[in-house]
Amino acid sequence: MNKDKIVLKIEKLSKRFPGVQALQSIDFDLKRGEVHVLLGENGAGKSTLVKILSGSLLQDSGTIFLDGEKVNFFSPEEAQNRGIAMVYQELDLIPSISIAENIFLGRYPLKKLFGIIDWRQVYHEAEKIFKENFNLEIDVRREVKRFGVAIQQLTAIARALSQNPKVLILDEPTSALSPLECQQLFKIIRNLKKRGVSIIFISHRLKETFEIGDRVTILRNGEKVNTLLVKDVSEQDLVRMMLGREADKETVREKTSVGDEILRVKDLTKEGMFYKCNLRLYQGEILGITGLMGAGRTEFAKSLFGVLNPDKGEVYIQGRRVKIRSPKDAIRAGIGYLNENRMEGLVPFLSIAGNITLASLNYICKMGLLMKDKEKSISKRFVDELEIHPPELEREVRYFSGGNQQKVALSRWLCNRSKILILDEPTRGIDVGAKEEVFRLMSRLSKEGISIIMISSEMPEVLRMADRILVMHKGRFVAEYKRGEATQEDLLLAAAGGEKNARI
Repeated sequence: MNKDKIVLKIEKLSKRFPGVQALQSIDFDLKRGEVHVLLGENGAGKSTLVKILSGSLLQDSGTIFLDGEKVNFFSPEEAQNRGIAMVYQELDLIPSISIAENIFLGRYPLKKLFGIIDWRQVYHEAEKIFKENFNLEIDVRREVKRFGVAIQQLTAIARALSQNPKVLILDEPTSALSPLECQQLFKIIRNLKKRGVSIIFISHRLKETFEIGDRVTILRNGEKVNTLLVKDVSEQDLVRMMLGREADKETVREKTSVGDEILRVKDLTKEGMFYKCNLRLYQGEILGITGLMGAGRTEFAKSLFGVLNPDKGEVYIQGRRVKIRSPKDAIRAGIGYLNENRMEGLVPFLSIAGNITLASLNYICKMGLLMKDKEKSISKRFVDELEIHPPELEREVRYFSGGNQQKVALSRWLCNRSKILILDEPTRGIDVGAKEEVFRLMSRLSKEGISIIMISSEMPEVLRMADRILVMHKGRFVAEYKRGEATQEDLLLAAAGGEKNARI
């Protein structure tokens, strides 16, 4: 295998969206059997670049060469037929069909005699992909919507692997995975490299660049900063090139005094998802919940917000028992929920002003009519406070970077004056600078008396931000730690079902 062979080459690629130059004259190349890491802040142009390569967008100008041949892809199907497979950050799965159907959608194996779909082979091949690549045995006949975003992420990766690609593009593939699951994915990537598959890898976890990357290209504000060998750079170098300056200091979570109990959950159970879950949350507290993929964290959160209806259990807010059968009930009770997949909680074609005020229409409507001036003044306050960029109230939220979309999603619940915020993977898919802004906001909100449940697979972030930590394993809380009592090793061990220092 000739590792210096250029498989994919880009020359002077440019793309403009309304009000923003997403890419400006980008040069890039990908060698056979290498992992080329693509870095940059949210809005730097990374996702736009790979969407062009995968046929989801067409460039305004510039040239793409695949195996030396000039190409333009007018659809994802054209790119796939030429051996380019893409796993998007915002997963493009069909929630109402099974995992197996999503993997082979449009490419179902057929029975030779009758030309009908061979469902037995579909399920067998899907199970085989999960077992051989991820060492997971799951029911591939179940609908995708019944699984959390981590399994959905693996489903998208499995679909790409089933195409036997020569170029594999992974946009934030580890954002919903635990450290152990990331290692399994890296093992798969190393095996693909040995087979000559070339990989473009986008991640906001800088340490992954050094663990899996051969070369790295940094983008900033739609322009290429540099391409370097990974072995020749440090993490500080990468941050400096991404930001164009030195990084801000990490937010230090100050020790805070918490108030009275605001939320109590007693024996909450949803068969097949989580069992006899108990917790207490206090005013101004940040309560962390962590665990491995499939532990039941997201399902538990959805039950508190009324998306799922538990089979058993009781919920009390400020000592009063409440019945939460729908998100509407949860909102009335003062609960806000930031979904782990932020675009499920946003309306992409609606303006940021409309998204921010969506849960507060009773404040900004009079006799059923929207008061636009009030919507504008309220949303402008949150745009200014959270430094949402660009500060264009009527711009559709789909045109904003991931970090700014996350701020819009948070603004909705601040606008609604929620007393309890459930933040499911609040830093998923956002860059190092945006993460610090989210952490600063969380610290500020807790000081103001807002109580936060922070659900995250990023254990170092949970250790850094949480006043208390609950660890989930197979649908149960198996360990509880106060701030400063646990290490990442303790959390991992408890999450995997170990006993060392675990207590509840």
